[in-house]
Amino acid sequence: MADDIQIDPATLSDEELLGFVRRFVADAGDCSEAVVGSDTDLYGELAIDSLGIVAVFIDVAYTFGVPEPSGETEYRALDTPSKIVDFIRLRRKPADYEQN
Repeated sequence: MADDIQIDPATLSDEELLGFVRRFVADAGDCSEAVVGSDTDLYGELAIDSLGIVAVFIDVAYTFGVPEPSGETEYRALDTPSKIVDFIRLRRKPADYEQN
């Protein structure tokens, strides 16, 4: 599975990582990246539904090799791009990116 990982989030600054997340969110919310700030409420301000949020985390999982949230409670808690960036940083598994 490590071969599927495209980008190690440790190689990105928080600003760069936030840029990826903002793009994923804008795509799921069918809106411009310009309206997606680091603390924009994905559910309240952008009205992204549960399928849209799942799409965001599928993009995150595919791009960074980070497992998806474990359930609805965790999905609901990750309600801003900055929280998603923190989630990626916490869930990153360094061994997944090491070259053998």
